[in-house]
Amino acid sequence: MPKVSYREGDWFAVPLRDGGYAAGLIARANPKGALLGYFFGPRRSQIPRLHDVSSLRPGDAVLVRKFGHLGIVHGTWPLLGRLDGWERQGWPTPVFVRYEELTGRSFHVY
Repeated sequence: MPKVSYREGDWFAVPLRDGGYAAGLIARANPKGALLGYFFGPRRSQIPRLHDVSSLRPGDAVLVRKFGHLGIVHGTWPLLGRLDGWERQGWPTPVFVRYEELTGRSFHVY
């Protein structure tokens, strides 16, 4: 696997199935490649530049979710860079809900 250095606070581009790109931010990262990201629209026809995402804030996200790092590591989700002054506490981890099909129960996951 190629060696790619990413960290919390890095912005990246996500290629969309129907063409174009969305922007994403790595809000949490663990050493095993599990990441938490904030994802933003609108669809862009080109890979966004770091300047293009500089005004985005957590409340602007259309999706917040856990994901794997393979798109970033393999270069299909290109890294855009990191903005000065990024602070982890400004990008909180939401409470997730896990649904257990067998029992029909739901759980909050912190």
